[in-house]
Amino acid sequence: MMIFFDPANVDQRNSMTDGHPVVEAKVKAITSTIQGVYARVRESVWLGHPSICFDGPPRMGKTASAAMVKFLLEQEFPKKYAIHISCDMSEDDTIVNTLVNATGLLPKYRESQSKLRNRLIKHLECEVLARGGAHFVLILDELQSLTLAQFKVLQMMQNHFKLSEITLTSVGFAQPDIANRISAFRLAGEDAIVARFLSQRVRFQGCDSATWLNELLQDYDTTLIYPPESGCSYTNFFVPLAFSSGFRLSNYASSIYAAVRQAVTDAAAARVPIPTEHLFRALQNLLIRASANDSANLEIRIEDIKEAIERSMMAEFVQSSSRPGTSK
Repeated sequence: MMIFFDPANVDQRNSMTDGHPVVEAKVKAITSTIQGVYARVRESVWLGHPSICFDGPPRMGKTASAAMVKFLLEQEFPKKYAIHISCDMSEDDTIVNTLVNATGLLPKYRESQSKLRNRLIKHLECEVLARGGAHFVLILDELQSLTLAQFKVLQMMQNHFKLSEITLTSVGFAQPDIANRISAFRLAGEDAIVARFLSQRVRFQGCDSATWLNELLQDYDTTLIYPPESGCSYTNFFVPLAFSSGFRLSNYASSIYAAVRQAVTDAAAARVPIPTEHLFRALQNLLIRASANDSANLEIRIEDIKEAIERSMMAEFVQSSSRPGTSK
């Protein structure tokens, strides 16, 4: 149902601003990165491969990509069962407990880990079969946090599902130090674990060009809508007067990218990846600032862009994460 919303109605817009995805930092855009990631995941799932793993620096949008992969898989393959979990667990947690929580399965009083694991496997089998399929996709965020023992549990589950003619494909998202895990596993003679879960590694690539950013900003101008079903794009919501006069955020893609790239390079004293999470914060700051100055003649100055980048704390994050031995 189409919602009547007039962004030029200040009272109506103000009543909805706090819940806007840009303000709440919950923008769900299918960026070029997510498109590329999903294409690789889709191929692995379709062909029934045992695993695929994406690794890249922190704050690049891996968690958002993992969540979007689950959503897209459910839309395209309704007969496949997908779960998205984080492997960044406390010392008392296990992969079994994390999966139990994700599925809503309730542990029994004083139930042993082995019995809980077996009951979890049966539950997952039922979920897979209930969809009329035979494929379980396990999306694992912060994969580098898993210990050898946890990988062994996943290996056992994969073997069990195979006996039940159910395919288990793991989709991992990890930080670069996953390479250390792989080296340690190889030294320990655990090549089977590497082959099952870590052999197909793909570099996670974030915002790497003005073209990448331009495509994202075009979504802000056209396809990202708020309120839902209203037909009002994100850009139109924040600067309706400027938007009606032809203002488009995507027209500033080259300027924004150049400023972001310069800020990141200066902060790290080297060319390093742009932290996607901070890029979204910069766009948040830019739109909110522009909203306060909305007019038919609105223009974004380079000073506005630099201030938005500064407020995103992008440089501070890059500086801290570029120090030797730092991991976030």
